[in-house]
Amino acid sequence: MDDDWRLRVNLAGAEHAKALTGRLEAAELGDDVARELGDAVVVSHDGPEVFLYTATQAAALAAERVVRADLARHGLESEIAVSRWHPDAEDWEPADSASATTAAQREAERARLMQREDAESAAHGVPDFEARAVLPTHHAAHELSERLTREGVPHTRRWRYVLIGAADEDAAHAWAQRLRDESPPGTEVTEEGTFAFVEQANPTPFKGVAALGGGVP
Repeated sequence: MDDDWRLRVNLAGAEHAKALTGRLEAAELGDDVARELGDAVVVSHDGPEVFLYTATQAAALAAERVVRADLARHGLESEIAVSRWHPDAEDWEPADSASATTAAQREAERARLMQREDAESAAHGVPDFEARAVLPTHHAAHELSERLTREGVPHTRRWRYVLIGAADEDAAHAWAQRLRDESPPGTEVTEEGTFAFVEQANPTPFKGVAALGGGVP
């Protein structure tokens, strides 16, 4: 079964990473190595690091042999690690870390993900996730906002929007479910990464529109 595997190569400088990436993309490999690598290996570099993504562990290990041989020819040293993507934890874990197969294991990986997201939210100083309700009327939004205020729930109201910040996906999901249960018919509820969270990966100059979702009058 295909999975997501990654080879991480940490070099002494960005110039070495860029050069290694170029050599790998231009490499003419022997038939035996090519067979082990499979159809495609995606190569990228970021600063002093080079990343090779493969579909199987065998391909990742074959890629590691190719990289080590190249580095030896050029007299370079590097930290190299093979890891595997764990979807429940949404993180790269060591190659020898078994995938979750039971409900308890998947729950444990999910708990680790929530802990990491909580820590990231705390580090950013703003929630990474939010539950967002678009009420059918301004009056309904005002009533919901006042009820949340009485309960001491931090939130933001803008026109018909009510937004509740959450440190992780599970907390956002719980708030979204409550908003669906307690809001009048016609309310649209979503749960998603906040603008501050999205901005990290996809910077956009349209901050005001992105922050409030635009589109809905």
